[in-house]
Amino acid sequence: RIITNINEIRSFHLRIEGAKPLSKEVEREILGIKGINSVIQFADVKTIIRGFFVDQEGAALRIVDEDVMQKDSGFAEKITMTRGAFDLSGVDSIVLGSDLAAALGVRPGDKVSLLSLAGEDYKKLSPVNLEFTVTGIFKTGYYEINSTMAFVPMKSASLFIPESDYVYGIKLDNHYRDREVLGRLKELSSLNGVYMESWRNYNRSFFSALLMEKVMMMVLISLIFVVVAVNIFHSMKRSVVERIEEIALMKAVGATAFSIQSVFIMEGAIIGILGSLSGVISGYLISYNINSIFDLIEKIINFITSVYTGFLETNGPVNEFTIYSGNSYYLQEVPIKIMTPDVIYITAMALFSALAAAWYASRQVTRVSPVVALRYE
Repeated sequence: RIITNINEIRSFHLRIEGAKPLSKEVEREILGIKGINSVIQFADVKTIIRGFFVDQEGAALRIVDEDVMQKDSGFAEKITMTRGAFDLSGVDSIVLGSDLAAALGVRPGDKVSLLSLAGEDYKKLSPVNLEFTVTGIFKTGYYEINSTMAFVPMKSASLFIPESDYVYGIKLDNHYRDREVLGRLKELSSLNGVYMESWRNYNRSFFSALLMEKVMMMVLISLIFVVVAVNIFHSMKRSVVERIEEIALMKAVGATAFSIQSVFIMEGAIIGILGSLSGVISGYLISYNINSIFDLIEKIINFITSVYTGFLETNGPVNEFTIYSGNSYYLQEVPIKIMTPDVIYITAMALFSALAAAWYASRQVTRVSPVVALRYE
């Protein structure tokens, strides 16, 4: 979900930089490539915004076409308007993130002041304050976007960038097919000499950190399975030792070692199946309700804190307890997405570790001698 929000709102799936304005024919040629959904022209500018409050806020200003919501369905899906509308029809219109608007103390209809470096070229720049009217406030599932991003129309691009640095963002049906589509784009003669990159390169450091986190999580899960397998092994081995006389008696009356061993293996399979199923069911229930569980825990702790402070009659504000703070984790809630292949893999590993431990522990059955075991019975 984090990758999807970043790709759909901020970085796009593919980027074309260093190109002059693409003609309609070239855009149609790009859209004709299988897997491409949209081609969006935009520009990013770092600026400082001042609203109702005295404090200024840094912002990542994105300059886009006023009909970007119609052109880019993925962007429109991830953007939720909380106030006003995503209206960039006016040259001085601006759409702010919800947390940025709250920090500025503004709402639709209010004015904000943006700092711009204006001039004929980059050698002759001077700071200028530009006044824009807030037309809408949006919200996403990513705190950093809500607290830093703002959108202005392409008609106001000349107010912020002396020379148009044209950047085109491309959205795909499947962002994991970026390498394939990138190869096809490089074959177009109309795009010779331009720089193209995919979301993997543009967000390499961040997504590499996410990949490393997932790898380390799998390593930790594997270590947990090793501990579980060792515990099952010792439990099954103790069970074999406790039933040594029964095993010897069964072998004395003609039972094979494999048939006796299969009983213990079946016991290990039952432990693995019950354990993995209970883990999967509880995991699904907790995962889908994790935000509600966090809210409940926070309410209980804050209620106890309020009762305690009221009993002590303490004065002054009391900070509310929060388990998951958006300011710290860059998200406003815990993202929930169940990866079915990962669930199947972990469940299979849990079952396999139980079976392997039971089989290894039950090998002692083959070494039981009825004569030795029943000598003193």
